[in-house]
Amino acid sequence: MKKKLIYFLILFFILFKVEGQNFDVKSPYVASPGINCDQVVFNLSNPFPQIIYYRLFIFNPVTLVYDDKSEGLTPQPILANATRESIQNTSGKYKVIFYTDISATIDLGSSVIDILINPSPVSYVVSKSGFTSYDFNYCQGTSGVAISLGISEIGVSYQLYKDNNPLGASILANNTNAINFGNQTAGNYKIVGTKNGCSKDMFGYPIIKENPILNASVIIDGIFSTCGGVSTTFIAIPTNGGSAPLFQWKKNGINIPGATNSSYTTATLSNGDGISVVMTSNATPCLASPIVSSSVINMQIITSVKASVLVTSSDADNIFCAGTNIIFTANSTNGGTAPIYQWRKNGINLTSATGSTLTMNNLQNGDVIDVVMISNFSPANCLIGSPAFSNTITNTVNANLTPLVTISSNDIDNIICTGTSILFTANPTNGGSAPSYQWKLNGNNIGLNAPTITLNTIIDGDVISLMMTSNATPCLSSTIAISNLIPIKVLTSNITASANKTNICYGDTVILKGSGAVNYVWDNNVTDSKPFVPTITTTYNILGTDSNGCKNTVSVTIKVNPLPIAEFIQSSSNRLMALGTMQLNGRASLGKPPYTFHWKTDPSKATIIDNVNPTTLTGVSAGNIALSFYVVDANGCSSKTSELLSMQILPTEMKFEVPNAFMPFANYGENRYLKASFNFAVKNINYFKIYNRIGQLVYELLNKEPGAIQWDGKFNSNLQETDGYVWIAEITGLGTPAIVHRSGQFLLLK
Repeated sequence: MKKKLIYFLILFFILFKVEGQNFDVKSPYVASPGINCDQVVFNLSNPFPQIIYYRLFIFNPVTLVYDDKSEGLTPQPILANATRESIQNTSGKYKVIFYTDISATIDLGSSVIDILINPSPVSYVVSKSGFTSYDFNYCQGTSGVAISLGISEIGVSYQLYKDNNPLGASILANNTNAINFGNQTAGNYKIVGTKNGCSKDMFGYPIIKENPILNASVIIDGIFSTCGGVSTTFIAIPTNGGSAPLFQWKKNGINIPGATNSSYTTATLSNGDGISVVMTSNATPCLASPIVSSSVINMQIITSVKASVLVTSSDADNIFCAGTNIIFTANSTNGGTAPIYQWRKNGINLTSATGSTLTMNNLQNGDVIDVVMISNFSPANCLIGSPAFSNTITNTVNANLTPLVTISSNDIDNIICTGTSILFTANPTNGGSAPSYQWKLNGNNIGLNAPTITLNTIIDGDVISLMMTSNATPCLSSTIAISNLIPIKVLTSNITASANKTNICYGDTVILKGSGAVNYVWDNNVTDSKPFVPTITTTYNILGTDSNGCKNTVSVTIKVNPLPIAEFIQSSSNRLMALGTMQLNGRASLGKPPYTFHWKTDPSKATIIDNVNPTTLTGVSAGNIALSFYVVDANGCSSKTSELLSMQILPTEMKFEVPNAFMPFANYGENRYLKASFNFAVKNINYFKIYNRIGQLVYELLNKEPGAIQWDGKFNSNLQETDGYVWIAEITGLGTPAIVHRSGQFLLLK
């Protein structure tokens, strides 16, 4: 009981002290410390991890108050580590008492504060010159719109704001009369009233806009040039005419009776009459002047016009070469806005030739061109002479001259011997009075400007041609002419020498043979097409004479390569177990490395890998074998076979063992398993079985490779006891015999 009392005293002290420090009053409008507008908000804080309760009183008289009037006298809770609000609107002295429970049996402390609540000013309607409207407009250049309050409150200071910024000085109301802030220009406005430190917006936020000045105008659209007696319509086109403008048409400045529509039609105008219109606009707002006049349109009244057309040519004298582009142009008079043309050649219409110009490039000598024009002059009843026929243009067309040139030689078939001179001659057509010549050899310029050229250094396959530049007139289609091509065959002694082999090994036989001639002579005592054995590298020459009597000397070189030597076989032992392997090394010299090693042995006793060095020998069956090898060097030359090496192949024995003890613990890694060790001869485990002391089978492996043996010491997922165990196995492999049985014992240790 004593401890509980001490706990409540400590709790009372802390709550009282904390609430005294953190007691807070808030209000929407606070003019200065201690001033509250319209209401006050109590923030009641509970900084403790358990719920507490409170009652709020107001003195004079002492009254229990709550926000929710239905709460009655029951103390209200404040949740642990939370804050609760109480909103009051009465001035006075307030007291709050805190309790540990809802029954208010234990008082934890209290706080007292004096509260003064001032009312905000009354929100009166903001008006424009006494009318309640909030979207105001005025015309550009005027003084703006008046902003006022129809009623005011005594003691309230009123401030006008424009675009949320105070405008001018505030006005203090000494009575309830209207407050007028005068005319204001474009912007967003409000009036704020302030009294006893409490401010409030007046009702209504005027928006003032400035409208631009509207300038009315009117123009006339229509046909201002017409034929006498033709009906013409004029249309008034207004600007800022409003929704229902009024019109009055005038002729020569005098109102036309009844002409008050937006259009006016008449057929009684005389040449020079002036037409205008006066418009009365009803456009709003801010119309500068409602009555405006158009400019005066002076009419042109035409009696009659004649259509005509003249054709001109792009060639001044109409004398030109065949294929020249000639442009004929139709020049119309009184053709209207879109005259129609039909061009003719020799009096016959040309298809699709209906434009104002005609382009021709296929005219023949004597062709005649003219055009027929149909005018769309308006008004049409003023037009005469349509369709109109043009003048004619007779064309003189000269044929085009094409320069040509051919060349020929003084050799009938252009087949010559090496060093023979040959004469080439130019044969021009349309070359003019002084053509120029450029001879070419295989497309390259040679020689001088002359109609002939003589050459004696031509080689077989050379091609002779000529480019001629003509000065013929008139209508030369091209100044350049290219001749025919004359390929020249130059006969030479086409003698060649060949050998059945040019890169040989020492001791090989070679046959040299000439071709392309009828007679051959070799040096170095060689007879054509007869075999011989070169001993050293030598170049052999042959002189040949062909059927034309041409001679030529050619040569062929025979390279003689030395033979490599296969020296010996090197091995680590001369004994090898059957199915075992051994590495052998051969050695070679002379010749050209790299060497290819070729191995020989008895395949019934052993196998050996050919074409490599070192090589691998694999025993097949027991017995004695002989080994030898030869080498082929990079030139393809083979050595003699090396000396023989004797080798003994021993029978194979399969080895299979199991440890005599193991410990099945995880921290031993792979050693926690019982495994077998074996050699390469063991290929399969037909069965491997483990029995405990009482003969119970605890592990079995059937028909697996030997590496699959792996016992973790468990049987039926239970780790077996420390004891001795027996294993038996049947294995197959490469040994003799091929199937063997093994058995043994081991200890499982824990």
